[in-house]
Amino acid sequence: MIEDNFEKVHSALLCLAVGAESREEVEEYTPSGDGLALKSKKISTKKLPPDLSAIKIILALPSDKYDNMSEEELEKEKARLLALLNKNSLSPQKKD
Repeated sequence: MIEDNFEKVHSALLCLAVGAESREEVEEYTPSGDGLALKSKKISTKKLPPDLSAIKIILALPSDKYDNMSEEELEKEKARLLALLNKNSLSPQKKD
């Protein structure tokens, strides 16, 4: 159970570290003869930038995953993470 919670927290931190998108839906209803009728629906999407404090926390966590990697494997992982950061920071914002 502790490992499961650790994975959830680590996943949330990773999401904050690389940036994310937040989507919010607001619906307005008006009274009608049959009850309530949908008057309008507004969908907004916000892009959350990468969070430096989340990156620092992740880097401070002990990780056997990286301790046992060779230099070549570490370079591949670095390239993968940089590509992920670039993809998230360069993706166009959607307007709804």
